[in-house]
Amino acid sequence: MSKSIICFIITVFGSVYGQLEFFSRAGSAFAGVEMANYTLLAEYGDGLELRLYPARNVVCTTYRAFQVPSRDMFMKLFRYIDGDNEKSAKVDMTAPVSTKVSPTSGGDLRSYEMCFYLPETIQMDAPKPRNLDVYIKNRPEMKIYTRKVGGYMRSDPVWDQEASDLQAILDSKGFDVDKTFCYRNGYDAPFKFWNRRNEVWYLKI
Repeated sequence: MSKSIICFIITVFGSVYGQLEFFSRAGSAFAGVEMANYTLLAEYGDGLELRLYPARNVVCTTYRAFQVPSRDMFMKLFRYIDGDNEKSAKVDMTAPVSTKVSPTSGGDLRSYEMCFYLPETIQMDAPKPRNLDVYIKNRPEMKIYTRKVGGYMRSDPVWDQEASDLQAILDSKGFDVDKTFCYRNGYDAPFKFWNRRNEVWYLKI
């Protein structure tokens, strides 16, 4: 067997092993996670809800791209909770993984800000990130409209379709929301196959 073939096999095996290790670690982190707390203010039928989320500290990273770089952003934040912080401390995973999506002046270029909610126990004393691309900020109190949807939502077209469908429902009810951005929220580990939970949030005006 030639050296080039051997190198190819090693590269492929290493890539597959890395993916499996990532899914295993991410899946373990999602087990029994703390959920971002909210107050349910109203239900309007067909799953549509109005919620109040209190102000809460989150750890985030931002990209400007033509399509969502979900894995790159997730891994930067996952490394933070896995010990890539000034205290080398493990931080519990929370849900949802929340990504703010905003248009830019660059045509199809978008701004993606992915955040993990910080656990309640370290809200006031979270360790600082080592990675300069990762930062801690306060997400202010907000009232949002949303509904729960299932399935895998990994690409922009799938998320955009749900955002469009939700907008149409809100328009039909005469609800005013800020349409200049939305939040994409995923609650589940990558290899959870059934009963997945995803939500698009629009901020109530």
